[in-house]
Amino acid sequence: MKREPETVYLNVYEVSSVNTVLEWIGFGLYHTSVGMHDLEFSFGGHTQPVTGTVVVLKGNSAGLKLKESIPVGITYYNLEEINEIITYMGDFWHGCDYDPFRRNCNSFTENLIKYVCDNQDYYFPSYVHRFTKMGTLFRMWFKPL
Repeated sequence: MKREPETVYLNVYEVSSVNTVLEWIGFGLYHTSVGMHDLEFSFGGHTQPVTGTVVVLKGNSAGLKLKESIPVGITYYNLEEINEIITYMGDFWHGCDYDPFRRNCNSFTENLIKYVCDNQDYYFPSYVHRFTKMGTLFRMWFKPL
């Protein structure tokens, strides 16, 4: 059976209007999803110890403004296989484990892209993680207080 290539997209959404200022100094607050097979896959937090993975139709951004949709790689997984991968990842990505600085939608999308892209050949823009990495530093400094 011949497999058809599917372009994988990283959809980057603006979380706050404060990004107009933050981007000027090289940061921003972003929500990301992975787009493929006319669906978007992401991760969100909640209080239950069950999956935090989210699957929506392409373009269903819950009112967030799309900054850009970046082609980041190619996958040869079909939709059924992608659904199995998301179900598997959901066992490890529980909504109650969401952490805005360490385990968030951006870390989920990067892991999903790594997993599905052919030969681990993918692109993930560093600017998506900049703010959360700075937040991790601030959290480390202020945790003892």
